[in-house]
Amino acid sequence: MSKKRDMTLIDLNGNEPLAVVARERLQQITREGFTPVRDVGRASELAAAAGCYLLYADAYPNPGQPPEAWPWEARWWKPKNWRRDFTRAGALVLAAIEAGDRQEGKAE
Repeated sequence: MSKKRDMTLIDLNGNEPLAVVARERLQQITREGFTPVRDVGRASELAAAAGCYLLYADAYPNPGQPPEAWPWEARWWKPKNWRRDFTRAGALVLAAIEAGDRQEGKAE
């Protein structure tokens, strides 16, 4: 007999990828102040940043200098390793979706 996993609940203390990405997004909001309201109108920038982390995860030749497509100041480029970079990218994608939804009036 197999147990079905209830995907409506996310254990934010767990190490499952979804929980790790959700925690990173919460950290962006609470620690760094990058709130969904602040991000309205920045969906493209957020998506570009996510893309940079995905494209250059654990393989960027110059960690101190962001790639050309990086949308922000160099101090915000913080590559670490493939998993951390993928986590950041996932959280940035969530932020981009939130920003797009707010801009289109789908979220309050």
